[in-house]
Amino acid sequence: MEVVFTPWRWSYIKSTNNKESGCALCAYLHVDDELVVYRGKRCFIVMNKYPYNIGHVMVVPNRHVPSITDLDSEELRECTVLLTMITRAITEVLGIDYEDLDIGINIGRVAGAGIEEHMHIHIVPKPSTITFKDIDPNAVAETTKEVAAKLRDAVHRFMKVHNINA
Repeated sequence: MEVVFTPWRWSYIKSTNNKESGCALCAYLHVDDELVVYRGKRCFIVMNKYPYNIGHVMVVPNRHVPSITDLDSEELRECTVLLTMITRAITEVLGIDYEDLDIGINIGRVAGAGIEEHMHIHIVPKPSTITFKDIDPNAVAETTKEVAAKLRDAVHRFMKVHNINA
């Protein structure tokens, strides 16, 4: 098993005990942030600020709930639509296959949830051709913003082509 070394996540790791600043995911609901890829009626797509790999995004319900079992049918439907659209967008923008993606939900601390009080779905590209291992950690933020812009365009195009209004 290969170890994932992500030095740019250190500031996040050091801050995980500080819950006083509120929910980091809810904060995206109230600001216009360039990491937000798409805003639906009930859910949104946002780049992971501390990614495991290039193109690491999350589909997040607007409602602050800890588990997928807490979502109503409309929230679940929109999460599924956005998951489908961002998966298509990632594969196109990064030029990878669907098999190169890890998609998962970590419910609770034991499962690996960094923000366990607000359910979210991770989509992490894991192709052998794309890695941050040899990239300067200072370049990660800019790369993430560039990928966010490309994903934003692709998601909007896919939503239009498939006549989806989430």
